Amino acid sequence: MAERKTIFHLIDTGGPGGAETMFLNLVTGLDSRVWSSVAVLPERDWLWYALEEHGVEPVLLPSDGGFDIGYLRQLTRLAKQTGADVIQTHLFTSAVYGTVAARFLGLPVVCTHHGQTDVASSGSYRRVKARIVRRKRNRHVFVSHDLRNFFDHSRIVAKRDARVIYNGIDCQLFSPHAGCEVRSEIGVNPDDILIGAVGNMRAPKDYPNFLRAAAQLASQSPLYRFLIAGAADDPIRSELELLAQELRL
Repeated sequence: MAERKTIFHLIDTGGPGGAETMFLNLVTGLDSRVWSSVAVLPERDWLWYALEEHGVEPVLLPSDGGFDIGYLRQLTRLAKQTGADVIQTHLFTSAVYGTVAARFLGLPVVCTHHGQTDVASSGSYRRVKARIVRRKRNRHVFVSHDLRNFFDHSRIVAKRDARVIYNGIDCQLFSPHAGCEVRSEIGVNPDDILIGAVGNMRAPKDYPNFLRAAAQLASQSPLYRFLIAGAADDPIRSELELLAQELRL
């Protein structure tokens, strides 16, 4: 068997969230006979402890925000010391840092992009970062066609350098009969049709649209019940609660 290749995994958040979950699944799901993974995290948060539970020892490398030259130096040194063959980044800021480090080391980069809000900044600063990540040895992965089109339209990443790969789901973790304890806890009967939305309550998730769709279903049958589960801060939580009252949900 050929010698194992080392992947240098990089992300700038600690989760929990979709990007962090995909980071976890990729690091722990790759065939260890073929790939050796180095997981670099900015903080000890949900992702750190989730990796430890899977037997992975992450590397802590915090950043001070902005464009942190000290962080970039440490990142480049660590990638060299660990013998990285490729740098895998998640989210746009990590793509920028990973690309600059890869230029010094002559490495390819796979940049995975998870949402539009990650590139919310505009003007010259975003144009500079876009020029960095458009490096010829970079390849870009998007979790949806809509996101890839957004990056192409915004002239951040061209479609020719991009692929769409949907987030993978481990179906063995779920079954139609799972969650009976939750049903009992929230007062949902076994015959009720429970529709759930799970995810951090942020504007891109469009929970108001979920509630409006719920109201249409609820008007057709009393068996429909709805559940939203995820971290929420004001004002979004208050706005959703008010909308639910207005829709009589």
